[in-house]
Amino acid sequence: MHLKAPTKTFIVLAILAVSAAAPAAYAQEGETENVSQQGVVELTLDHAETGEDVLAATINYALAVRLSEGWTVQMDAVLEPVVDPIGDEALEGEDAFIETLSLQYAGEAFTVYGGKINPVFGSAADVAPGLYGVEAGEAYQITEALGVGGDISLTSLLDLDGEHVLSAALFTADRTFLSGSLGGLREELDLADGGLANTEELKSIAVSLDGVLANGIGYSLGHRQLATDTPGEADETATVLGVSYVWPEDSGIDLSLMAEVAASRNADGIDGADRDFYTAGGTLGLGDWFVNAIASGWNENATAGDLDVRKLELSVGRALAEALVLEVGVQDVRESGASSTVIGARLAWEFG
Repeated sequence: MHLKAPTKTFIVLAILAVSAAAPAAYAQEGETENVSQQGVVELTLDHAETGEDVLAATINYALAVRLSEGWTVQMDAVLEPVVDPIGDEALEGEDAFIETLSLQYAGEAFTVYGGKINPVFGSAADVAPGLYGVEAGEAYQITEALGVGGDISLTSLLDLDGEHVLSAALFTADRTFLSGSLGGLREELDLADGGLANTEELKSIAVSLDGVLANGIGYSLGHRQLATDTPGEADETATVLGVSYVWPEDSGIDLSLMAEVAASRNADGIDGADRDFYTAGGTLGLGDWFVNAIASGWNENATAGDLDVRKLELSVGRALAEALVLEVGVQDVRESGASSTVIGARLAWEFG
């Protein structure tokens, strides 16, 4: 499939126009059940061993608008630091952007979508517990891609026990105006910038099989290839495997565990560079309280930079009110033998 930049820009503009107009139209008709929204507001404070304090805010907002039977427009907007802070200034580098904006059609056992999407690959970035547990998973997840994708329910198609979904996507990096940020702190991506997945045509792919077995064990198995048009760079391939388990409610134990590993080859487009990621964590619930323990990190060969990172985190949290949670914790970080400590806190409120 070949979609040039002007065509891709027009597609995103059309979807954005529909997304903006549809909620008002439905509100006038009183059909609010056709519009759903949810999100989370987070305020975090990190204190580094060097004495540096970083106060940041993050807002994730998701909107779904039903256009007709089976057809919806999906949008995810984010406010977060888009540039790394360089001092103690509160809310430094914050800006807003559109992470996804797609037109979706859902059938009885399948879903197809196109636009600005997050292709399915790995689960650690979404399910790892703790204040910093998602960091390894976020390093290899795929976000802000422009392309097409789809999901098939193998449970329905093959009459299987449990839940099993096969996902696939064909994409390139988003180079439309949506690749920038509202305040301009993040510049729009250009083809000349190069890099993985930043190709003129839809050349990158991701395939994933995710589900939950009848015994309650969850799994995620995925493979991706990020193509490049940059001379001297190689396509990066990666494979990910994750497992999870939540104890049944009738067991009397409020405990969930997860683990995920990912292997990247030709990492960052460097021929022969290997980088392997891992995340393992658990959450123990104690009434309104909970405790998280997470181990994560990655290892590189000499071609990739020969950097070994290991992170250990322990955090404690409590539900202060409905949808309002406070969590505090400490993370020990070791990078090729050097050690540092970060103490953090997060106040999160969910809505929708």
